[in-house]
Amino acid sequence: MPVDVMSGPDYTGYTNIRRVANKEADFALAINDIGDDGSFQGNSHIRTVLPLFPEILFIIYNNALHPTSIGDLVRGRRVAIGPRASGTARFLQVFFRELGIDSTEYIPVYTSYQDRHLSDSIDVCIALTGFTNPSINDMLTRGGGKLFSLDSYELANRGSSVDGFCMKYQGARPYIIPKSTFGGMPEQPVLSIAIDAILITRDDVDKYQVHDMVKALLEHQQALAKGDPLMKGLSDKFDANILNFPLHEGVRMYMERNEPSFFKKYADVLGLLVSVLVALVGGGSAFFKWKGQRKKDRIDEYYAAVLAIDKRLPRMSDDSQCAEAIGAIEQLRREAFDQLIGEKLAADESFRIFITLAAETLDRVRMRRIELAAS
Repeated sequence: MPVDVMSGPDYTGYTNIRRVANKEADFALAINDIGDDGSFQGNSHIRTVLPLFPEILFIIYNNALHPTSIGDLVRGRRVAIGPRASGTARFLQVFFRELGIDSTEYIPVYTSYQDRHLSDSIDVCIALTGFTNPSINDMLTRGGGKLFSLDSYELANRGSSVDGFCMKYQGARPYIIPKSTFGGMPEQPVLSIAIDAILITRDDVDKYQVHDMVKALLEHQQALAKGDPLMKGLSDKFDANILNFPLHEGVRMYMERNEPSFFKKYADVLGLLVSVLVALVGGGSAFFKWKGQRKKDRIDEYYAAVLAIDKRLPRMSDDSQCAEAIGAIEQLRREAFDQLIGEKLAADESFRIFITLAAETLDRVRMRRIELAAS
């Protein structure tokens, strides 16, 4: 199937959707968050072919800065975000607004993708792009840049601020950038956001043509991944429910190829499963109740340990006792997070109460330490 490829600096995710909608192109790359807001006509005819790779939100800043929050990082600064019509620019408008950062509090600098980099006049560069983008590597390894983490990576999918944003923003998901991805950077894992880059088409494009496109991409996935590691995750195993545009009929035709119905495929075991499930329901209910009680008992032990330290606080008479108490609280927090990751504790209100209790007790011990030093 011959393909004419069009590309250039003005071929952004947003403009690509418009080109497909206006029949200026049959297929295009976009990111899975644009075109669902009625901002241009024709989006109801857009269809998804395949998710291709994650576009990651990279927030890179001059390493001379020491920001305490994303607001502290961008307020009053010139922020390079690429072309005005890019997916990054549009996404950041929503992202900053959700974080309470007004568009008047920072200066957006619109540049070409090639000119988006740190400089004497640009302290922050933000890009929604693939991890193989050479400009990201260049800024982090040679440009004096550091990656900003939106929250503790340990809280990804466990109640982080990123989780809260992604609950409201269709297509976005938490994403951890591993340490040393770019040479020695970042020095620690970084929590950010990812949105899939997708291949799109129109609903009137021939279903057999789309079927053949999907077939060719998936059959050559290994060769594509050798050419660009971004394509390592290309697969027909994806969640269609998170797509902003429905799947094209040709994609469904490919995915349902030669598949027997569920009941035909599993008819021999359905009868056995029904009888087994009946037996398991009673035992399973008791098991989960026991497991939940075990988690509650564990968090109660952590409560008791912290409260015991708090009770000793008035009797602490020297710095070594305070230092020992601080170390004990920090060790309890580390153990609790290890138990949480190992699913031996539940990420529920009881756990959040423990974290708050530990933090407040730690503050009181530190205050006691300061009082002792002053006296």
